[in-house]
Amino acid sequence: MLGPSWDRTGPYVNTLDAGFNRTYIRTHRWHRTWWFNPGNGNGISWSSNPDMIACYAASHDREYGGYLRMRLDNTPNLCGIRRSYTGAVLDTHAWFSQQGGAFEARIFLPCNAQRQVYGWPAFWTLDNTWTGEIDDVEGGSIAAGKAGGTAANLHYANQPPTGWASGQAYCGWHDFGTAWNAAGRTVRFYWDSRQVYSQPFPVGAGHPEYVIFDYQMFANGIPPPPQGATMLVDWVRAWRVR
Repeated sequence: MLGPSWDRTGPYVNTLDAGFNRTYIRTHRWHRTWWFNPGNGNGISWSSNPDMIACYAASHDREYGGYLRMRLDNTPNLCGIRRSYTGAVLDTHAWFSQQGGAFEARIFLPCNAQRQVYGWPAFWTLDNTWTGEIDDVEGGSIAAGKAGGTAANLHYANQPPTGWASGQAYCGWHDFGTAWNAAGRTVRFYWDSRQVYSQPFPVGAGHPEYVIFDYQMFANGIPPPPQGATMLVDWVRAWRVR
């Protein structure tokens, strides 16, 4: 397999190549509940982040028509506390993580007529100890500094996030990825094969990160329409450097 879109012929070895061409989610590979607060087995889970005001429902993850479909809607739900929205999460916590290398996914971000992203969709990687977090893309004003925007961010060492916000939201289909130089402790962000941001990432050895897709909501986000909003994922891939 070729390398990531920004360096097709580079010195990469493919380590993850996941598409969504079935009519069911392979639950032996993908978790549909958040592992830290997995709930009581009813498919409802949640994040401890107080900014996240949606429950996660396994039923809001579906695979058909060639895509992973993750829905956010205004269905109230009980997950730890009563929350006003229900969203979705899917991650590789149980079976895949990697330190360094490249990660990339093709994603559809749903927007309103004003080209504002609904809610807080995201593609990110994280280690088990929350030492470092790489947000390949996330939508919303917390991430992007304005309602309905899109941004790339890093979190590490309990510091405030540092990142880059696009001038206009990246609505619809786009390729989002990162090149993580673990030895050099830097991360470069690529959107549609173009480098948009680079930042030091002082996370040492022993912190491999797993892949996460989620669709959340926050207090001042753009609410989903009555029928809900759906983020689509075509594929996700990862590579290590030879």
